[in-house]
Amino acid sequence: MATHKRNNSDTFRALSRHENYYLSGGDLFFLAEAIHFRVHRYFFERESLFFQRQLQVPASPGAVARGSTEGTAIILEEHPDDFAKFLWVFYNPRYSLYDTSVDNWKVILRLAHKWDFLEIKNLVVRELEKLEMADVDRIATYQNHAVDKNYLIPRYAALCEREQPLTLEEGTQLGMATTLMIARAREYARSNPAADGSRSPTTAGIREDEMHGLVRLLFEIQPPAQANDQANTTASGTGSGTSAGGSATRPPRPPQKEPTVPPTPTDKPLKPSTGPTAPPPDKPEDPKKRKKTNQLEPLVTTKTTSPDPKLPPVSSPKEAKTQESQKTAPEKPLVDIGEPASLGTTQEPKDANGMTKDGINGSDKPNQNGTTSN
Repeated sequence: MATHKRNNSDTFRALSRHENYYLSGGDLFFLAEAIHFRVHRYFFERESLFFQRQLQVPASPGAVARGSTEGTAIILEEHPDDFAKFLWVFYNPRYSLYDTSVDNWKVILRLAHKWDFLEIKNLVVRELEKLEMADVDRIATYQNHAVDKNYLIPRYAALCEREQPLTLEEGTQLGMATTLMIARAREYARSNPAADGSRSPTTAGIREDEMHGLVRLLFEIQPPAQANDQANTTASGTGSGTSAGGSATRPPRPPQKEPTVPPTPTDKPLKPSTGPTAPPPDKPEDPKKRKKTNQLEPLVTTKTTSPDPKLPPVSSPKEAKTQESQKTAPEKPLVDIGEPASLGTTQEPKDANGMTKDGINGSDKPNQNGTTSN
């Protein structure tokens, strides 16, 4: 028999196994005080975020995984009877029929909230809603374990509508903040005058739906739809939300569109450009032209002056030839314009021999009948 040494004592206590929850097929060991529990790892890894982090820590090389043997059992700082009540939810012999007292449900709710068993927590709230509890006791229980505040609206309203105010013990159990908010709601409910104009200090003067709206406003309780949307957003951002099957809950993904292939340049019709056209690209320069342009043409001087002022100016060969042709060319006779030319005939210029530029004598020029005068 294994032994267990207490922290603050030199005495040893013998360890025992729980009579109902030391299962031969279990693969996860717990130790609560001096009682060993052997259960199935599957439930704790599926349901609890707390134990998921505890059990997924890898063991050092050569060491035994935590909770896999009695020597490496996970030590719980809980009473063995409370842990046995919690395990009853998994190993209930009556399956979906959970019949137990309010006190047992409170113990299960406390451990479910402590170890992040979200689905077990929801189960406890559904079962407690079926049972009779005092309003103050229910409000304190739900508040201490972070239950959805929408379950508390009718309970707050009942405390605001009753004639007796909260007692000192009830205020201590609820806490100062909740006590002050209920007192404020009671004042609002009694400030509404009745049909005859009177106000009652004991009876609320508003309807039930108005009282629920007043409670929701004063306690800042969101409607269930908005609360669920906010919880889903938080769970999707942190990855900590779980569904009934234990899988993480995420908002549905929007439908994705199939990617479209962009059209090729040939598929697009050519559009006339409305803006200024760009200049054509520069053509490569012809090396032959470049060679010609690079050659410098000889400089032609039109006139040169002789250094000696007594000598005549020296002209270029081209200029001298031009002057010579001007000297040898016969002078053109002046045309007599004293008499008007006859109609139908035109006077053509003649040279010194009386010949036209066509080589015809002026007297032999054809007349109007097509014959010459001579």
